[in-house]
Amino acid sequence: MTAATQPVVPATAPVEKSRPFKQRALLWTFGFLVTLIVLFFTYQWAGTSHYRGTVQRVYEQSNDYRAEIVDLEGNVHVVGNQEIKFPYFKLNTADLHAELNRSSKTRDIVDVKVWGFRMSWFSTFPNLIETEFVMSRQDRDQKRAERIADAVLRSLLDKGLIKGGDGIKPAVVQAVKESLDPGPD
Repeated sequence: MTAATQPVVPATAPVEKSRPFKQRALLWTFGFLVTLIVLFFTYQWAGTSHYRGTVQRVYEQSNDYRAEIVDLEGNVHVVGNQEIKFPYFKLNTADLHAELNRSSKTRDIVDVKVWGFRMSWFSTFPNLIETEFVMSRQDRDQKRAERIADAVLRSLLDKGLIKGGDGIKPAVVQAVKESLDPGPD
C-alpha cells in the first residue's frame, strides 16, 4: 500500500480517563463536610463576645432569664440565659443562673462569654454561654485601698511631711479601706 492509498486517521486528543464514581463521590463528600465545619466555626465565632465586670442584677420575666452585666468601663449589657442547642450546645442554664445570682450578691468581677446579638426591634438579647470568676470584691477593695494609700504616702513623702512611711503603710491602707467601705448592703 502506498502512502496515497492508506486511510487517513484524524488526529485526536488523548482521552483522559475520568475518576471513578466512588472516588468523585468521596471527594464531594469530603469537601461538603469541610465546608460545613468551616461554616459552623465561623457562625460560632461571629456572634461571640466577652465582657469583664460585675453582675448588677439577675431577674426572671415570664420564664425568660436575664442578667445585667456592668463592664469595667461602666457600660451596662443585658444578656439572656436560655438553653441553646446550636452552635454551643448549652444545657446548663439553671447552674449559670445560680452562679449569676451569687455573683450579683457578692459583686465579684467575672468574665462573661455571650453569643448572639442585641436587636431591640425583636427584643432579642445575646445569650450567656459561660461565666468565670476573676476577682472577689474584697481583693478588689484591698488593691484599691493599697493604691490610694501608696499615692497618699508618696505625696506626703514628696512634700517632706513624713520620712520613711514604711511602718505606717498598713494603718493608712486600713483607714482608706474603711473610708471606702459603703457599709452593709
